[in-house]
Amino acid sequence: MLDRRLELPNQDDRVPLASKLTPQLVLEACADHVPSPKAAAHSSWSVCRVLDVLYHPGRYLSAAFVLLDSDKTTPDRYWADGQIIYIRQPVRFPISQRGALIEIDGQVAELYRFPNDRRLRDLRRISSRSTIAELWSGWSGVLSEDQPEIQRQLLRYVPEKKCVARIKARSEHEGDPVLSSGVALRVSSTKLAERIAHVHHLGAARSRKIGDALRLPDCVYADTDRGITAIEWVKGRPLLEVLAGDEAELATSRVVAALEDFHRLDLPGLEPMTPAIQREFTDSAVDELLLAAPEHSDRLNSLRQWVNEALSGINPGDLVTIHNDFYFDQVLIRSKNCVFVDFERVCRGDALIDVANYAVQLRMLAYRPEFGLSAEQARAGAAGFLNHYSSVLNGVGAERRCCAYGAVALLALARAMARHLRPGWRLVLEKCLGEMETLISSEAPQRTA
Repeated sequence: MLDRRLELPNQDDRVPLASKLTPQLVLEACADHVPSPKAAAHSSWSVCRVLDVLYHPGRYLSAAFVLLDSDKTTPDRYWADGQIIYIRQPVRFPISQRGALIEIDGQVAELYRFPNDRRLRDLRRISSRSTIAELWSGWSGVLSEDQPEIQRQLLRYVPEKKCVARIKARSEHEGDPVLSSGVALRVSSTKLAERIAHVHHLGAARSRKIGDALRLPDCVYADTDRGITAIEWVKGRPLLEVLAGDEAELATSRVVAALEDFHRLDLPGLEPMTPAIQREFTDSAVDELLLAAPEHSDRLNSLRQWVNEALSGINPGDLVTIHNDFYFDQVLIRSKNCVFVDFERVCRGDALIDVANYAVQLRMLAYRPEFGLSAEQARAGAAGFLNHYSSVLNGVGAERRCCAYGAVALLALARAMARHLRPGWRLVLEKCLGEMETLISSEAPQRTA
């Protein structure tokens, strides 16, 4: 999600810039380092907006911004009309030739100008319109004497981790216009690109044989050695838009049917998600949150103990293909099916992991009004979803498993909010802790609104 605010953390002696890195300070610091080629009467940009932040307390901060000439520039024009940069502290020596040093409010940091990236080296390759045109001809199968008209829109940029852009191209074939429906072009690590290409390509083919409830976008191009994948762009209505309307119950039923189909997919080569791995995650998440919010240390350590004990006693049974990051943003609603996206974490595991994560994420929207659902709609949506799994949750040990997975999902949400310094992360952390304590006291998910 581009163009957002920051909720800065407390003072961090290892990363002192974290508590003071505002867009205004970045704009002032970049005046002499990143001149604007489009400014007529001055040489500096006039607006700075936040794209994304990755903050590990006590370790490092990496923040992406866009510099603009006008405050009227919309996110779909950031790539074309602005200069995307990212700033990182502490400084790593020797400085990469792709970057430079910058001083912000007395603090020295690394500065990189997009598409320069210290680790995602092939961002340069996809930033060229001519290269994208060649790639598009390859994955579309359309050959033209003229270069296609390329449209590029940045969707997400997490420095040194991943970059996702929507690419559309218009060309002519034998005199007739050809409009590509577009692709999501990604640059990430080689390992992640291999997983994404594998799941999309095989999953798209096999989902068609299972039923009509689920649609998975195909991978139309992959250069995994370079970390590049191009995923078919499938249109649909965002799930939250539907849940906020009169078709919420129907949409929930269709999500359940699609998720059941997803769990039936046979995708060889996926790694297993075990209780031991979840315990490792729990410890890591709690340790990180203790640094970000030490005032909650007693509650966090108590919850850590309960979650790890609950996970230790779990027998997940038969493992299936799970999304492992399943929530409202990963679902599009179409006239005849649901589309699932974002397969970075797909693995083999207990199906209830996806069930618990979806319900928890939806219920927590009661405290995140910026997503457009009322607290009543959020809670009712989560309860309605869980009601579809009543018979499953009545099985031996199922409710305790779902509670444990829900607690892990709440920790994951709290950590992600804090890591990316999203507005309201302190409030969401407080509410996540409260929800976890409710799960512990009941050891059963809430299936009524």
